[in-house]
Amino acid sequence: EELLEKGYRGEFYQAFYLQQQASVRIASSPGRVSDYLTAPETWEAYNQKYLIDLGQCLAVKNSKPCPIQLKMLGINYEINSFQTSFKTDQGSAAYWVSKLTLAKVQISIGAEPGGSRLAIKYLMAPPLSMSEEGTNFLINLLQVPDYLDNLLREVKNGVEGKAAG
Repeated sequence: EELLEKGYRGEFYQAFYLQQQASVRIASSPGRVSDYLTAPETWEAYNQKYLIDLGQCLAVKNSKPCPIQLKMLGINYEINSFQTSFKTDQGSAAYWVSKLTLAKVQISIGAEPGGSRLAIKYLMAPPLSMSEEGTNFLINLLQVPDYLDNLLREVKNGVEGKAAG
């Protein structure tokens, strides 16, 4: 009572988040899309091409922490992913924690007539500090929509058996 007798202490604030969603229709069953996404060779190829090392994080059968490495515009980011198990026809969700940000990443696979819809959605907090590293991270965030579009295109081409291009 003594602390609050003169009203609230501290400052109220509203948190800002960056949200992005992208999806692609794939002419294949949700099961085939799921198998492609959880295959280790898929992510080994994407690691070489896009410098995204998800390790085995997407294919976990049980929820558990998993380390991720991302490289964007020459900067390496180490992220701890707390992943839910991946389920065919549902996908998964993960919470990413790094020294710069917190994020929720969702991958969903839904059945559609003649195929599937693969969607990736993320919600990310701005950098936790506005250091040079935080500023570079904000600049790199501008590249994420292009990364998502390219990644979805690659998955579509890979599942449908077309050469990436």
